Amino acid sequence: MKRLCARILSVLIICVAVIGWVGWLTYRWKNAGTLISIQNASSDLIGIFVQNLLISAVTILFFLICMIVLRGKIWDELYLKVKGKKQWIIMVLLMLVFVGRAVYAMFMDGDVKTALYKVFYYLLIIAFEEEFVVRGLCTHLLKDEKAVIRYLIPNVMFALMHVFSFYGWGEVNAELVLRFMTSQVPGYLIMGCFLLFLKEKSGTIWIPVMVHAILDY
Repeated sequence: MKRLCARILSVLIICVAVIGWVGWLTYRWKNAGTLISIQNASSDLIGIFVQNLLISAVTILFFLICMIVLRGKIWDELYLKVKGKKQWIIMVLLMLVFVGRAVYAMFMDGDVKTALYKVFYYLLIIAFEEEFVVRGLCTHLLKDEKAVIRYLIPNVMFALMHVFSFYGWGEVNAELVLRFMTSQVPGYLIMGCFLLFLKEKSGTIWIPVMVHAILDY
């Protein structure tokens, strides 16, 4: 029981650290009027890249810690490999859908730079980071637990991590939290469990990453 509690606490700390850092930075930039919208990425590509890099700092730190602790096992333990013909076929098909969506955006919006930056942003900054933290690292910490714990704990946190973005990184009050809990959390929880199911059944985290990126784009 103590081991389980310690692992659950670790999951909570990881998720709170990530969303706390992202929320604090984004809230500060928004209030200062310096937050660059992904919809206007072409106006300041260097600026938005620096912002995204800073936002990713905690996730990058966790990734480096995993590399040190797990060493060469990190690729298998966190499902970071794409192995087998079936996995590659699915990956290629999903990549074609994702790239096709980006090409469509280029023609419809007429902003090639923003469309290309969105490929990087939604694939790596959003999809990979969230999948690595939640369905990768947090699930790995609970890998020896029952499915109900392995699925619910990380994905409940995944749902709660979206509370600040739901309100546009502004002030959060009790009424808004209640609205978020009743209207958004169930959907995020179901989607998170589905993405974890995809990872475990496919044997690679990259398939849920691609599905995540397509949905967000």
